[in-house]
Amino acid sequence: MADGENGKRFPFKPEARGFTNTQLQGDDEPWRIVWLPSPSGSHLIAVGQDLEFRRDMVYHMLARQLLPWLVLLPVLPLGLMFFLGRELAPLGLVATQLASKEPDDTTPIEEKGVPAEVLPMVRALNSYFARTGSMLHRERAFIADASHELRTPLAGLRVQAQVALQKGLAPEKRDEALHFLAQGVDRCSRLVEQLLALSRLEAAAGNQAQARAVVQPIAPIHWNTLLHSVLPEYSQKAEAKHIALHVEEQEPCQPCLANQVLVFLLLRNLLDNAVRYTPPHGTIDITLKANSLDIVNTAKSIAPQYAQRLGERFIRPPGQTELGSGLGLSIIQRIAVLHGFSFSAYQTTRKGECAFQTTLNWPFNQPQQ
Repeated sequence: MADGENGKRFPFKPEARGFTNTQLQGDDEPWRIVWLPSPSGSHLIAVGQDLEFRRDMVYHMLARQLLPWLVLLPVLPLGLMFFLGRELAPLGLVATQLASKEPDDTTPIEEKGVPAEVLPMVRALNSYFARTGSMLHRERAFIADASHELRTPLAGLRVQAQVALQKGLAPEKRDEALHFLAQGVDRCSRLVEQLLALSRLEAAAGNQAQARAVVQPIAPIHWNTLLHSVLPEYSQKAEAKHIALHVEEQEPCQPCLANQVLVFLLLRNLLDNAVRYTPPHGTIDITLKANSLDIVNTAKSIAPQYAQRLGERFIRPPGQTELGSGLGLSIIQRIAVLHGFSFSAYQTTRKGECAFQTTLNWPFNQPQQ
């Protein structure tokens, strides 16, 4: 037996080890006792504590810990709401700006004060607005230019039709008016065809998904075969203007994967421009290399300010007498960009004469089927 407080004794339990709940002799309250043997095993040490005292101590510690939380609990939601409202206020401003935007409003969202976590989303939205604004600008410019270009030939058609319908008009004058009317119809037909092609190509500008859809389906393009299939039509036109047309294949041409319809349209526009703007008795030299196509044709000199803008839509230098709308080079450039080709067009000299050169390059390493 071991003496406890106030003469109370622990009941001796030689087999006891660790913690036990035991009543002391002479006391009805349970105690928590820990039994520990000495290293030699000759002694057994027992240390205990009143369970009620332990409970009171635990409750006291819990009360000291919980009281501050119980006091702060009503305050914490209010503080959380305040700080969240202050931190998320910039998001509210962003939502307000988005809600107040008109369908064609592409101005960027203000980035000042936006939390760092949300800033990438706002910048992505601004990038989207910039692309949308660029697309809307292109479409508006395209519609404005197209309407302007169509207005002129349609007005000419009306005038020639009125002339041909005049009573008492000499037959030769009527034939001349009908001839000009037919030319105007051809010009309108070609312009509409080019506008439709350019509209489809413009829609794919800057949009990878649409670009892939426009280019599909792709197949191996053999440039020499394609060139010789297009040449007869333009050889006749060149012969009618007494133009010397030379074709040279310097190296075996490497095929590449491309949309055959679009490349055919590209090649037709290249040859059409060369034949159309080469003066009578001029020359056109076509050189096909391993991965490039060069076309050099004699041409009238163009002022530098217009030569720099070649390839822009509806740009026709002053003094041009050939029918055209200024869309051929734009179509060529769009098709080249969609396929990853490089294209250049510039004014140069050939054998002391003013000439115009276009060069189309396609990469060597395109996969082949």
